[in-house]
Amino acid sequence: MLIFNNWPTLAGHFANPVVALGTFDGLHIGHQAVIGEAVGRARQLGGQTVVFTFANHPLSAVNPTQCPLRVVGDGDKMILLRRLAVDIVLNIPFTAEMYQMAAPAFCRELRQLLAPAAVVVGENFTFGRGARGTPYTLLAEGLPVVVRPSVTVDGRVVSSTLIRRMIATGQVEQAARMLGRPPVLRGRVQAGNRIGRTLGFPTANLGWPFGCVVPEDGVYAALAAFDQRLRPAVVNIGCNPTFAGSGRRIEVHLPGWQGNLYGRELAVWFCRRLRPEIRFADRRQLAAQISEDCRQAIQLLSDDCCRQFWL
Repeated sequence: MLIFNNWPTLAGHFANPVVALGTFDGLHIGHQAVIGEAVGRARQLGGQTVVFTFANHPLSAVNPTQCPLRVVGDGDKMILLRRLAVDIVLNIPFTAEMYQMAAPAFCRELRQLLAPAAVVVGENFTFGRGARGTPYTLLAEGLPVVVRPSVTVDGRVVSSTLIRRMIATGQVEQAARMLGRPPVLRGRVQAGNRIGRTLGFPTANLGWPFGCVVPEDGVYAALAAFDQRLRPAVVNIGCNPTFAGSGRRIEVHLPGWQGNLYGRELAVWFCRRLRPEIRFADRRQLAAQISEDCRQAIQLLSDDCCRQFWL
C-alpha cells in the first residue's frame, strides 16, 4: 500500500482509480462498506483502489475547541486500510485553506488530478466550504458516483459520534460491534507507583493517549499486544481510590506473565467492562477482587468469539 501526503503532486500517477472519499475518522463498519465497495469496483475494472482521507480531523484546523477525540490513531488507521486491500492512501493534512475551497472547485481538482473511474461515498458524505457539497454535487460536476447507504446496528445508524459516546461511557462491547473490532489504545509503558506489585498483581502503566477517546473509569477484560503476540489482560482505568487516588491512569495487568515492559509500546483492545472502579476497605479486599477480575477476564477471553475482532 502506497501512502501520499500531498495530493496536488499526484496528476497522472494512477491508472483507472476508484476513489473512496471520506474523513474515515473511526474506520467503523460503515466506512468499511464504502471502502469495500471501492475495492470491489477497482478489481472489476482492473484499476486501483484509492482512499482519499485526512491526516487530521477537519475541525482541528477550523475549530480546534470542537474537534472530537480520535477513535483510531493514524498508525492503526493505516494498518486497517492495508488489511482492507487498499492500494493507495492519500492521507492529506486538512488546512484552513482547504476548508475555504468550494465544493465544485474540489470536484474539478479531483477530476483533473485523479481522473477517477468511480467515486464511492456514504450517503451522508459532505464536503467543501460550509459542508455544502453532497453526493449530488459530485454527480453534477461530472464525476461517476456510487453512493453507499448508511449501515445500522440494532436500529441505530453507525457513526463515529455514537461510537465515541459508547467508548466514553464504557460500552466497549457495543462500540466493537460498530467498529468491527474492539476499541484500542496504544502508549508507552511508564514507571508507576508499583502498588499492584505489592498486591501480587504487577501492572504496566500505559502512557496517557492524549487526543484519543478513553473508556470510562472501571475495570476491563482486554487483550494486550506486544512482541507480536496477544495476551489476556485486566485493565484498570481510574484514580486508584483505595489508595487515596493518584491521578487518572491506565494500568494493565497481564495474568501469568512476568517481565519488564518499561519504555515499550503496548496496544490494548478493550473487550468488556467488568465493573466500575471501587474503593475497598483494605488491601486484602482489593487483592481478592483483582483475583476475581483476572478469573473472569481469562474465562471471557478464552472464548473464540472474542478473537474474531483482533488485528
